[in-house]
Amino acid sequence: MNDFVRNFVLVEGWLRSYVLQAPLPALGGFHMELDVRGRHLQVSAALRSHLARRLAFALGRVSHRIGSVRVRLEDVNGPKGGIDKRCRVSVRGDRGWIVIVEELDSDAYTAVDRAAGRAGRAVQRTLGRMQA
Repeated sequence: MNDFVRNFVLVEGWLRSYVLQAPLPALGGFHMELDVRGRHLQVSAALRSHLARRLAFALGRVSHRIGSVRVRLEDVNGPKGGIDKRCRVSVRGDRGWIVIVEELDSDAYTAVDRAAGRAGRAVQRTLGRMQA
């Protein structure tokens, strides 16, 4: 999973890490464009790995219909605490559709889990509507 740690560039307060066409082992080596950024929150290698696993599980069955996935992790309140970790997942499909899901929680891992699960269900629902 160390393939997910590539470049780090600080741009306007966002810690930007690019992972383009990184293989997701849980998908049998399928390649998906994944862009992860953190704002006021250090995105560790462990969190990045957890995020990749959760997205691979949630989007694995429809991964051939997905063009790119953008994830934004943010600490809303800073050091004040509380329910302030935001995880926004944007999934862009192969035919122009976009699904955006956002979750707030006091723990970044829980926010990632919930957002990935909701994104998977929303993408499947969107694809089901397109077939009907």
